[in-house]
Amino acid sequence: MAEGRALSNNNNVNYLLQDYSTSIEYFDKRLTIAKECNDQIGQRRAHTNLGNAYLYLEEYDKARYHYREAMIISEVMNDGLFLAQLCFILGRVYNIKQDYETSIYFHEKHLNIAHKFQDYRVECQAYLILSQLYEKINQYDKTKKYRNLYKSLAREIDETNEKKVCSKSNALKVSCI
Repeated sequence: MAEGRALSNNNNVNYLLQDYSTSIEYFDKRLTIAKECNDQIGQRRAHTNLGNAYLYLEEYDKARYHYREAMIISEVMNDGLFLAQLCFILGRVYNIKQDYETSIYFHEKHLNIAHKFQDYRVECQAYLILSQLYEKINQYDKTKKYRNLYKSLAREIDETNEKKVCSKSNALKVSCI
């Protein structure tokens, strides 16, 4: 596993320099090592990094494959937060490919996970994206529903943030207007 980590660390330079082809070679090696060691976290990380590299190269089918593999591992590991991130990414990839129905599927899954974890900011983001996607496929009732949910939750988040700022200000004996 140390060899795999070393490959990943060395590869960060290639990735930052946007040398995605070289990065893919390293991530493939990292994936092979992780599989040999039965390192699920390493496999998931390698698949996610491969997905990112292929996404930058606009090789969407390969990116989707690796994101889906990372998703399967996340489901086995019962890692809902990572799964939510992957659903979001896959939703965006399908949106780029103009496969709006599949994009909606992943964004709704992303929304459900955010709701489960009570992550209101992510939930709000998902409502906005879903309203935009439903508008693209001319389902205006759902567009309106998700837009209203977005606006309502965004207002609630803003009010909560205002209260937090005021309470912190009061604790510091600063007036809050």
